[in-house]
Amino acid sequence: MPYVIRISSKKGGVGKTTVSVNLSAALASLGKKVILVDGDPTNANVADFLGLEDPKVGFKDILFNKLDAELGIMPYKALPKLDLLLGSDNVGTYAPNSEQIVHFGQQVAKFDYDYIIVDTPPGFFVHDLAPIYKESLIISTPQEPTIASNKKLSEMYSGDALQNHLVLNRVGSNSYELRPDAIREMYGFDVMAVLPEDEIVPRSIAAKMPAYLLDKTARFCVAIEALAKRYM
Repeated sequence: MPYVIRISSKKGGVGKTTVSVNLSAALASLGKKVILVDGDPTNANVADFLGLEDPKVGFKDILFNKLDAELGIMPYKALPKLDLLLGSDNVGTYAPNSEQIVHFGQQVAKFDYDYIIVDTPPGFFVHDLAPIYKESLIISTPQEPTIASNKKLSEMYSGDALQNHLVLNRVGSNSYELRPDAIREMYGFDVMAVLPEDEIVPRSIAAKMPAYLLDKTARFCVAIEALAKRYM
């Protein structure tokens, strides 16, 4: 069975899609077979991030059993081992339940992926605990309000036995940022990875491709590769 990683955060605007896209690209570059799923029913933007048109069919159709997964999955041409299951902002918002998430997982598991990376909306929903998820990476910027909010999300996951880890994103050298040792001391929250603020990220968004494929030596990309290698 594939290992399903949910990219999460209690707050929006922390870089979930940036992490989802680049972690998927790094894993695929390291030889793993990966599918990146845009599972955000309110703001599906992986297609835009990668310079692709919104699909006519995608995640929602498979979720609601309107389409076989093989008809919605598309290869990402820049990486042979990376496939995409996109969402669309044109389909309106919707609220899947746990049974639909399980059905989706069963459909995608037929294709023998090593990893399924699911980019999800901010917040917490009951279906977040659907049994297909093996782990949640909780993405947070290093400011105290965001850390505190994500600690509550971690407690919800841990209470239902969903393994979860904190990934700090957009880390700079500002005095108001919390460092990993301070986060551990204040919140009992271990940091799995630290992704630095790096101009490669806005450059990649402008170029409509993963930062990891633009320059693997950039500080952000080195950190993403180190995170990917934790799963090798």
